[in-house]
Amino acid sequence: MEGPLCDKEPEYVDFSTDNVPSLLLPKSIESEAETIECKFRSINERSVLLDTKSIKSPDHRILLLLIDGELELHLNFENSHHVFNWGNNLNDNRIHSMRIKRRGEKLLLFLDGKWEHNYFLPSSKLVLDIDEISAGHSLHAMSSTHFTARANDTLEEKFGGQMIKMLFNDFDILKSVKRRNLINNPSVKTNPLRDRYKIRNRKVKSSSVTFEKHNAYAMINDMSIRNIYRISFKFRTLSSSSMLFAFITNSTYNYDLASLELHYGRI
Repeated sequence: MEGPLCDKEPEYVDFSTDNVPSLLLPKSIESEAETIECKFRSINERSVLLDTKSIKSPDHRILLLLIDGELELHLNFENSHHVFNWGNNLNDNRIHSMRIKRRGEKLLLFLDGKWEHNYFLPSSKLVLDIDEISAGHSLHAMSSTHFTARANDTLEEKFGGQMIKMLFNDFDILKSVKRRNLINNPSVKTNPLRDRYKIRNRKVKSSSVTFEKHNAYAMINDMSIRNIYRISFKFRTLSSSSMLFAFITNSTYNYDLASLELHYGRI
C-alpha cells in the first residue's frame, strides 16, 4: 500500500461494543443499480454484514453474510431469488475489502481490490424496493424458505468484529456511529512501537519519469546514497525491446556490467 494515509490506523466501528443502528432512508427507493462497499475485520465464523428491508415489498431484499470465512450474497426480487458465494478464510482477523456492483441484470463481485466474478441475472424483474439498510445485523425476524439451512442459521448472528467502511450507493451506513465515537473520544491513542514499525516500513511515493527519446536515461550514483539500498520500479512502454536497468562498476581496475532488458515483450 502506498499513500500519505497508509501509516495511520484506519477509523473503524467496533461492533462488539458499539450499537450500530440501521439507516432508515428519507424516502423509499426503487433501485436497479447498487454499489456496495465494505471493509471489515473479524474472527467470527458466521455473521450478518448487510441487510435491507422494504415495507411495500417484503420479499425484496439484499442480504450479505459471512459464513465459514466465505461471503454469501442473496438477492430477492419477489419470487426470484439468487445466491452468490466468493472468497475464503475471510475471518482471519485481517482487514478485507469487498465490493458488489449491480447494473440491471449485470452483477460484478470484487474482493480485496480484485475482480472475482461477473454474472447476468436471469430475471425479468430487476427493481429492488428498499426502505431501510442495516450493517452487522438482520432486519428480518423470520427465516426464508429461499435460503439454505446455513444461511438461515446465520441470520441471528450479529457481526462481532470491526468494520471500517459500509457504503450503499451514496449512503454511509456507519456515519452516525463514527460521528458519535469522535465526539465521545476525540483523542486517539497511539502505540509508539506500532508507529516506529510503520515509519520503518513506509514506502516512498515517487513521481513518474517519461523517456520520450530512445537515447534518454536517468542515472543514480550509489556514492551519494552511502548505505545499503534496494531498487524497485514500475514501467509502462510500447517498445517491444529496450534496456530497463543497468548496473555498472567502472573503475581503473575493472568494468562489471549487469543489465535488465525487455526483449520482444519478455524480461
